[in-house]
Amino acid sequence: MRGVAAWLVARPQNAILVLCVTMLVPVLQPVSSAILVMLVLAQGPKRALFQAALAGIALLAMLVLAGNPVVIVIISIMMMWLPVFLLAWMLALTRSFTLTMQVSVIIAIIAAAAMGLMIDDAATFWQPYIRKWSDVMQQAGGVSGAATEANLTELADSLGAVLVVSAWFIYSAVLMLGYLAYTRLSEKPGRFGWIRELNFGRILAFTLALVLLLSYVSSSVLLESVAAVLFAVFFVQASALVYWISAEWKLPGAAVIAVYVISFVSGYVAMAMMVIGYLDAWFNVRHLVKKT
Repeated sequence: MRGVAAWLVARPQNAILVLCVTMLVPVLQPVSSAILVMLVLAQGPKRALFQAALAGIALLAMLVLAGNPVVIVIISIMMMWLPVFLLAWMLALTRSFTLTMQVSVIIAIIAAAAMGLMIDDAATFWQPYIRKWSDVMQQAGGVSGAATEANLTELADSLGAVLVVSAWFIYSAVLMLGYLAYTRLSEKPGRFGWIRELNFGRILAFTLALVLLLSYVSSSVLLESVAAVLFAVFFVQASALVYWISAEWKLPGAAVIAVYVISFVSGYVAMAMMVIGYLDAWFNVRHLVKKT
């Protein structure tokens, strides 16, 4: 990774070319965003913004000439690059990975709450999107479009929170990937803090407990949305803890990847990870392990 990262920052045209190519391939778009994070941290926000702007103009020209609507192209580029650019800029300003992640959680909570407040009738609001998704699933075969639509309609009140949590997961993972690439270039790789030391703290842990209590008492969909974000937060903390354990005990990378994959496949494992992350926020498992 060090050689690739060094090549990307060696010349502006290298970064611009790779930003364009990775954005053109849907599965590589998160990689494009991670590269932008690395550029912001390694070269500063102004230079990275200039390179991203040139890459964006080139992408816009190519995709519009290929028959894509201008507005859709611009929105797609902004959705992939703008949030991670702002997160990377915040990381460069605060010089604290943990603080940047904590701020991102606050933004996600505000977004989830705002969606809950602005959408009066979730079933009606999400129905066009649910119908489109059910059509896609039906065309893919093997899944009943009507059944998919019915199931999603029942979960309409939670769809806003699901979208916010999904977006936060993606942008957080991209930030981490870009930061890891940057650490390969930096003479002081831990200057903004280590990802494996990530701890969202007792305030967010107490907030989750309070939100769950109020949600149980009031049956508020809004509070349930906020709780969903916080559950995701402590899943990420548990993932960082697994990373820390692997580094401390010199575990093979395949074992760590297996834990992450299983946690995404198995709901029970994911729930266990959330509980572990929550306990870590209260008791700082890393400190306890070091003491023993």
